Amino acid sequence: MRRGVIYVRQSSHKPYKAGKLPRNTVSPEVQEEKCRELPEIRECDAVRVIRDLDKSGKDVANREGFQAILAEIRSDPPEVIAVYDQSRSFRNTTEALAFYAMMEELPQVNIVFHIGQMDRSAVGEFSYTALAAAHTMERKMTSLKTRDTYAYLNARGVATGSAPPGYQRTEDGKFLPIEEDATIVRRVFEMYATGQFSARSLAERLNLEGVRRIGRARSDGEETGGGWIAESIGWMLRNVAYVGKTYSISRDRREGDLIQASWPAIVDEELFASVQRILDRYNHAGRAGRRPKEYLFAGLLICRGCWRRMHARTTAGGARYRCRRDLADGQRCVEGGHAIAESALLPWAEVLMERLSALQPQGFRAALEAARGGQVRSEGAIEQLDRSLVRLRKLFLWGQVDEDEYRSEYERLSELRAELAAAPVAPKLQIDGLLEGWRRGELAVRRELLRVLFDGLVVEDGAIVEYVPRADRAAEVVALVRLALDGAEVVEIAASGGAKSSRQVGNCVGGGLPPLASWDRLVSELTITFTEDQIAAYAEASGDHNPIHLDAEFARSVGLPGVIAHGMLQMGLLARVAGEPGRLRRLSCRFAGMVRPGDTVVFRGEEQGGRVQLSASNQDGESVVTKATAELLP
Repeated sequence: MRRGVIYVRQSSHKPYKAGKLPRNTVSPEVQEEKCRELPEIRECDAVRVIRDLDKSGKDVANREGFQAILAEIRSDPPEVIAVYDQSRSFRNTTEALAFYAMMEELPQVNIVFHIGQMDRSAVGEFSYTALAAAHTMERKMTSLKTRDTYAYLNARGVATGSAPPGYQRTEDGKFLPIEEDATIVRRVFEMYATGQFSARSLAERLNLEGVRRIGRARSDGEETGGGWIAESIGWMLRNVAYVGKTYSISRDRREGDLIQASWPAIVDEELFASVQRILDRYNHAGRAGRRPKEYLFAGLLICRGCWRRMHARTTAGGARYRCRRDLADGQRCVEGGHAIAESALLPWAEVLMERLSALQPQGFRAALEAARGGQVRSEGAIEQLDRSLVRLRKLFLWGQVDEDEYRSEYERLSELRAELAAAPVAPKLQIDGLLEGWRRGELAVRRELLRVLFDGLVVEDGAIVEYVPRADRAAEVVALVRLALDGAEVVEIAASGGAKSSRQVGNCVGGGLPPLASWDRLVSELTITFTEDQIAAYAEASGDHNPIHLDAEFARSVGLPGVIAHGMLQMGLLARVAGEPGRLRRLSCRFAGMVRPGDTVVFRGEEQGGRVQLSASNQDGESVVTKATAELLP
């Protein structure tokens, strides 16, 4: 009986779809059909087709189908082996020549191609060798082109590679969330963020509940199956793709800079960051797998006596906090001899969470938005429009848009920016599920819940008596705590985005909470509306005549929205609210936003035991400086 073997190989195989022909490759179906038409195959009594799909021609070791043919050749060789063309069998010169040498020892095996031929003569060997080298060169050049293409796409955040679980690749190559799968992804993150699960125990829990495991989509459109395992959950929890980000070199290998991706996020960044902190803590555990010491109020407690952060340590009686004693003047703090047990502060935090959770979250947000003037804007919207305006100007300068189109689009974007500038920033604070998260979470999770609200908790005589609200949401925290502890009906929001004047916040008689005050003991406050004349006068007085502060057209030509105020002018105004000029020892700040003519900025100074915490925010509540502090002489 005359036997024949047809070998089919395709590097990147995708199922055939009606109305769409494969691109840049010969489909397996066409390869098989053309080989069956060869006279040598037609004469065979039995024909077997062996396929290697999604397999490169680089290495035989990775092709199970071709290895089976080699094994058959060595044991019981067929009479005919048919291949579409020589490149389907090899794209590696060394292996191609080794195969040719084997076939020279087996003249009874007829190798036939639909395109080309295999001639065992001297000329045939030369032709075979030249084609093998050409196919190898083609493979290597294609690999280089593909690498460069992927590098270009990855650097721009374009979707490359397989879609992560929870996403699907569209016909135009983009990633879009599958809502049902995205819900499962979010649940995995939320459950892990409670701190109650390891990756292994979370996998066991999901399997017990019968939650469908989502996996990467295969080339045939199906998902990789099986149950949940710790490794897949660990990979999912570390994958930045779920917050709409990627790496500039390789997403799978996590190489390069972390950049914004072109696909939408499934998980919000705050939840993702919380999960990363828990993962990092477990990964950096001490020897023998021991977890590092954890403290609920670590980095939060501030001594009222010297205004320094308190140290945490573990004793036989549990976690305790003690004030620093290494003061610059060598004197011991009056509170330094007293250690505060963490267990003594837990009831305070528990009652606070209960009262915050008792509020109606939607009602709080509605009151907050009403106090802010109704409509709010999403964070980063203004910056995105500014980037669009800069890009539009560049396109006009490069001649890619005409003047009419430029003016029309510029007016549209400018009007939209003005509307957004008039709308306050959306509130950042979310209080849904605070108590549940507190009661279910471990120490690290509880600490993160406190840090959602506070930058510090001031301690005196073993009790928390004041708090420092989070700098980026100070007004919201003060409003929320007042509402929770006082039962106030009005949410008070200062125009500057910070708390209003100092006052006690509730005695909470019978509630287990000591008197609590916000940390906003005002030194001074200064409100300035910047004008072009004022900025020009400062330029003349300081000698800083940089045109970005004086010439609006020039400022726009370098990508700015217009004239901006000098940074040193803002720093001088900060110095005015820091206190008496003769006491100013040191002042530092980081500029966080541009100040333009027409902006109204509120400069504030809050004394904190020899230091002044400074802030400056514009009419939209946005900080124009951050990390601003001043040191005062006695």
